[in-house]
Amino acid sequence: MKQNTHTPRAKHKKQKADILHKQALGLVTGEIYSADNIKDDDLYISMLGEPLKEVKGRRRLRPVRPDGGLRKAHFRERAGQLTQRIGRRETTPTHNVAIKQILERLKQGRVRIYYTDRKGVHDLVHIVTSSEYDWNCDPRTRLERNDEAKTYIQPDIVGVYRGKSSGKPKLVIIEVIWTHEPEDATLLALLELSKERDALVIFYFVSESKTYSPHNRCFPTDAGCTSLMTTFYIDGGRFFRKGQEIGRKKGESEEHWRKRIRVAFLNWSKDRDQTLKGSTRVVS
Repeated sequence: MKQNTHTPRAKHKKQKADILHKQALGLVTGEIYSADNIKDDDLYISMLGEPLKEVKGRRRLRPVRPDGGLRKAHFRERAGQLTQRIGRRETTPTHNVAIKQILERLKQGRVRIYYTDRKGVHDLVHIVTSSEYDWNCDPRTRLERNDEAKTYIQPDIVGVYRGKSSGKPKLVIIEVIWTHEPEDATLLALLELSKERDALVIFYFVSESKTYSPHNRCFPTDAGCTSLMTTFYIDGGRFFRKGQEIGRKKGESEEHWRKRIRVAFLNWSKDRDQTLKGSTRVVS
């Protein structure tokens, strides 16, 4: 008798886990995605850039693309919950003020993100209207990683692109740095997100009394546009300083390359005097 009551219960659980959903709600953008949207490359990348849930429920979902056979595009319930956040959370007053200030300016309308060098000004992203991107700050910036440990990263600011086929990044991530540079696991996650989900990652430095630095600033212009200048950024899984890629040296391991980036370029608080002079530290 005990065996008979146990068997149907096990079958019921299996059937429940196999429910296929035709719609999903994006928790960052508020966008309701359909199963047909999964076939669209741009919309599919947008889905991967934000948490998804049932439209009228609480279950977390993930998009599943058709495999060319009998399986159709659908949303499936995620197996298990996210377990670990990658990276430390910074909560100093200046850090928080800078995030709030940057976010408010990004939401105002037109935005130009660029870097400068001796040859002039070079655009990374030119946003024409405020409706092109949905901007949010922590805690509404959770981005899941594609790993078995179910880890996630929670950047300071994330913009999710809502348009289609424009050549613009699907995600714009801004990491505000003050008391410590990104840990190795955080930098690795940002590099992966940039490559896998078409994300542009901006590193934005602040100090104890200023919400800008020689490397970056975010300010409104007379033309009614928000101007965000940066020096260090990740694009396509590659790290850049003013348009120049800082790649791996011959024979250099990927781990040592990330360490060199963190120590020589992103170690803002521990080596500020050298950073202000434009020099870098030597990585052993």
